Amino acid sequence: MSEKSSHAHFDWTLLFAAAAWLLVLSLGGGVDRLLDREAVAAASLQQQEEADAAILASHARMEESLREESRGLAAARTAVLVEGGRKAALAAEAGIPASQNISAGDSTALPAAGSTTNAYGRPLVATKKGGSFKASAYNGVTGAGNLPSFRSVNSDVSAWLRIPGTNINYPVMHSNISDHYYSNLTWQGAPHYYGCIWTPTATTFGTGDTLPANTVLYGHNWNNAINQVRAANFSPAKYIMFAALTNYHYTDWAAQYPYIYYSTPSEQMAFVIFACFYTEGTDWYIQTNPGNLDGIISEAQSRSRHVFGVDVNSGDKILTLSTCTRFYGNTSNQRFVVMARLLRPGEEIGPVSVSYNPNHRQPNVW
Repeated sequence: MSEKSSHAHFDWTLLFAAAAWLLVLSLGGGVDRLLDREAVAAASLQQQEEADAAILASHARMEESLREESRGLAAARTAVLVEGGRKAALAAEAGIPASQNISAGDSTALPAAGSTTNAYGRPLVATKKGGSFKASAYNGVTGAGNLPSFRSVNSDVSAWLRIPGTNINYPVMHSNISDHYYSNLTWQGAPHYYGCIWTPTATTFGTGDTLPANTVLYGHNWNNAINQVRAANFSPAKYIMFAALTNYHYTDWAAQYPYIYYSTPSEQMAFVIFACFYTEGTDWYIQTNPGNLDGIISEAQSRSRHVFGVDVNSGDKILTLSTCTRFYGNTSNQRFVVMARLLRPGEEIGPVSVSYNPNHRQPNVW
């Protein structure tokens, strides 16, 4: 073969080799790009699957939440059904006579009674009538007859409180351990949400003449704290402890029932109301033996929703009933208070002048 033909053959070989190599390189780059695209697609698919799984999990949580809410509503409905019976059982612990729970039977007629005063010459029975005054409710039944049997169960039973027209007809508890020892105990001493009626350790008991200047009684109001609902039938299932006390928010009610029975083992007593008010805080009116009783009386009258035609001064024995309320909003520093003074020997139980006080001082609880 000539030198010329040999060189030509060699050039073609190199050309084909170079073309083949270029083709290989081109195909390799495409494969890489194809692999890259498949990897991206796979990652995207994984992300989508993860997102779908998250959505499914979210739906599952929502469904469980709905089931839980449904179970909660069912439980709440069940609780509502049993609450009435439970409250009635709780109220029964205080031995409330059912015949004294309903004010609808009270009238303006005088009660049929024998003796109208106690051994100290203080009145216990209504002897005058007039206006809307529910004279028949003041028949001398003070509740003091319950004291011996209750004291045989718990010697901390120290007095008895009865407010005619309401179901407030309870023993008064006193402990030397602390002022509020009985705030979450029944009168038998068992732990309980509704508590009982109690008085501070400084309170003393005896005849009207030996009572402290200011006998303070506390009671919870878990049933009627917000709207001060007025009730004519004080069912024990609905009005427990001092829940019915807030009926004295109303002027006409105060005129119908202006007296309170409070008795110790030494004397049955009647007190006439002179102030019903809301207040922020408690420090100013809860002292058992305050140094300035006239100041407390004056402050109570300036705050009172009603003006009572009742003479009261620092020489009188005061009875103060205090309970919680939310009438002025959801704050825990407000109280509803009813104040009364011991009836004096020779006075009579009869109508009291009661009118609305348009300028009463309202609590600063906002």
